[in-house]
Amino acid sequence: MHISKRDVPDAAGATDAAPTHMPARRGHGMVLKDSEIDYRDLTEFGRITIERSGFDVYITVDGFRFEDVTTGRQQVAKAFAWGRDMLAAKLEALRLVPGGGVVAVSGITQDDLDIERLARREAS
Repeated sequence: MHISKRDVPDAAGATDAAPTHMPARRGHGMVLKDSEIDYRDLTEFGRITIERSGFDVYITVDGFRFEDVTTGRQQVAKAFAWGRDMLAAKLEALRLVPGGGVVAVSGITQDDLDIERLARREAS
């Protein structure tokens, strides 16, 4: 996915659009519903990378796997939704408890996680 800073309004509501020779991008005709970006079917965590270059921001998604995905766009949207929720939880943890952390865990039950944490505490 590519987001241009030119497309993002500043505090005054104006865009930072420099003259460009590129034609305007057309939007996709399909709007994804909330149910289509539900990521409860996440089977494998991946990576979301955000890079900035000049006026442009590039967001790359790779490695995420979901059981119920019909398009690449839906897969990216599900990964973004997961990332959005993880970042929101991390921000809230930092806001409430300085230094607080949030860990995303997959493939382990809460009981197994509690046993692992107890073993780690006893070992230290």
